[in-house]
Amino acid sequence: MPSGILGKADLLAITPTTIYTVPAGLVCAGEVTFCNRSAATVAVRLAFASTATAALTDYIYFDLPITANNTTGFKFPVLEAGENVIVQSSVVGVTAIVAGWEEAA
Repeated sequence: MPSGILGKADLLAITPTTIYTVPAGLVCAGEVTFCNRSAATVAVRLAFASTATAALTDYIYFDLPITANNTTGFKFPVLEAGENVIVQSSVVGVTAIVAGWEEAA
């Protein structure tokens, strides 16, 4: 099954962005990494949701600060088919990447 980078995006300010959806018939485990390319601290959000729009209960990180020119990664548990990885940044200048492993469910 596929492994490696599964999704990535250059985030827009205050715009929830789905960077990966687990394909039908598969499960996935891995890591989400945020890279703050800006010269200021930013706030990021990370949610795992079964719909395209994250509810407040879907967030595992909410306005977590990442200092200037820094990278932070978060491992995530096994996600089921159809679950979305949704990210957001307070400003532009942040990259989010999902890397992991997909396996048959």
